Amino acid sequence: MDKIIGLLLLGSALLSAYLAFFDSSRIFVG
Repeated sequence: MDKIIGLLLLGSALLSAYLAFFDSSRIFVG
């Protein structure tokens, strides 16, 4: 159970980091 929660937290953290990187790169490009 704890492993599933850890994977969900890790996935959400990676997703937020990816979205932040995408937004920053879009601002730099455009």
